[in-house]
Amino acid sequence: MKPKLRNAKATTRPEASDLRKSTEYVLTHQEVDQDGVLRTELVKGDVIPTAGGGSAVLFNDIERLTHESPGGKRRSNDENVPTYNKRNKN
Repeated sequence: MKPKLRNAKATTRPEASDLRKSTEYVLTHQEVDQDGVLRTELVKGDVIPTAGGGSAVLFNDIERLTHESPGGKRRSNDENVPTYNKRNKN
């Protein structure tokens, strides 16, 4: 799962010159738990200029995405699973 962003520059280590050219910043973090569920966090922020001429990132939003495999772990409580009975056609 990778977000689609317009005019985005991907880097593992942003430089100060990269931040000066930007107005928005997105930090992504992905992890897979022991059940195979993929979790992605997008931490969004605005790049603001500082008094000393540098740049700072003001984080203002976290978006959490999860993805479970269809063949993954099943629910232990089958009461919530809808059933269909062919004999009871009304």
